[in-house]
Order: sequence, then C-alpha cells, then structure tokens
Amino acid sequence: MHSDRRRHDIANLLTPRCEGFGTPLPSESGDPPPPLPLPVHPKASKIRDA
Repeated sequence: MHSDRRRHDIANLLTPRCEGFGTPLPSESGDPPPPLPLPVHPKASKIRDA
C-alpha cells in the first residue's frame, strides 16, 4: 500500500503537470532550480527498481 502511494507521487512528479507548477517556481525565485527535477528522475528509477 505504501509503495503504491509513493509510486503515485512519483508518477505525479514525472507527469507534465510538474512542469506547470515547476516552471513558475524557478521563475519567481529567479534561481536556476532545474536540478530539482533532475534528481527526481534517478530517484524514481531507483524506487521503481526496488
């Protein structure tokens, strides 16, 4: 059950929706927070492997 919930969270992050609320975030901050979604990819891969 916990795994399913975590997978759903990852799926939401991997979905294009992340770009919707993820793009305005860095724009407002003015800093290049592109490394945030980057580490999410490798992490999701590791969780999927488990």
